[in-house]
Amino acid sequence: GWAYYFVAKHYADNNPDLKAAFGYNKVELWNHYKTHGIQEGRPAHGASYNADAKLKVFDTASNITNDSMSERDKIKAIHDWIVNHTKYDKENFFNNTIPEDSYSIAGAMLNGKAVYSGYAVTFDYFMYVLGIEHEHVSGNATNSSGLTGGLTGGHAWNRVLLDNQWYYVDCTWDDPVRSDGKDVLRYTYFLISDEQISKDHVAEKIYKTY
Repeated sequence: GWAYYFVAKHYADNNPDLKAAFGYNKVELWNHYKTHGIQEGRPAHGASYNADAKLKVFDTASNITNDSMSERDKIKAIHDWIVNHTKYDKENFFNNTIPEDSYSIAGAMLNGKAVYSGYAVTFDYFMYVLGIEHEHVSGNATNSSGLTGGLTGGHAWNRVLLDNQWYYVDCTWDDPVRSDGKDVLRYTYFLISDEQISKDHVAEKIYKTY
């Protein structure tokens, strides 16, 4: 992923306080960068593209949500924005030429093109920015209804905590690829229960990315 492009030594040398705290520890420096450094506007060599994408998440979140909205309405606004502004990168998917960007926030936020993990990690970061408790889910999804998302195989989606209950969201599958190229936004996989998502999604790993 993007951590591969991140030059930890450069980040430490440019930020003496972090160098004092972490030395040249790549993992610690990367974790600091993605959780604090971006918001603090600290430049990092090799990771600026990702930072631009993340800053766009902050801007977009403040444009389409506000404090008077319920958490459910905020989640819906983000789900709708991602689906409406991102196309599934199906040409590259079918040609096996998916670029790194399509797996990342940059794909959705800067290129408007992503595959499953790009959708999931972008939704994840929006939830992080909005302070909504969330987790990233990866596993397998069985695709009987002609939807994208790895056809059958590897897939990624999200879950959010609402009223002390986990609900699942799959932005990729709510953005179906139609043969006529028409854009569709739907809510088949929006805030559904564990029981509902389990019908065609098998979670292997649930974790926090942000």
